[in-house]
Amino acid sequence: MRHLIHLTGHHRTVTTNRVLGLLLAFNAGAVNAGGFLVAQMYTSHMTGFLSSLADHIVLGHLKLAMGAVGTLWAFMYGADSTALLVN
Repeated sequence: MRHLIHLTGHHRTVTTNRVLGLLLAFNAGAVNAGGFLVAQMYTSHMTGFLSSLADHIVLGHLKLAMGAVGTLWAFMYGADSTALLVN
């Protein structure tokens, strides 16, 4: 538990940030894979839509691929806008 508190503290090192990023990426991948196995679709936000985009391109479903691109753009634009408003 002490390690988790260290990862989420206000004062983190570069190494701690990397470990936190790896843990979050692992978690997103696990949620994505589990959702795909259960619901036959990707369920995580950014990683899910990026995986979906790759699948649609490979399968030749270009309209669905463009929808995934639009969703990724909207997600990033929303995160950008929120960061600007909060800061």
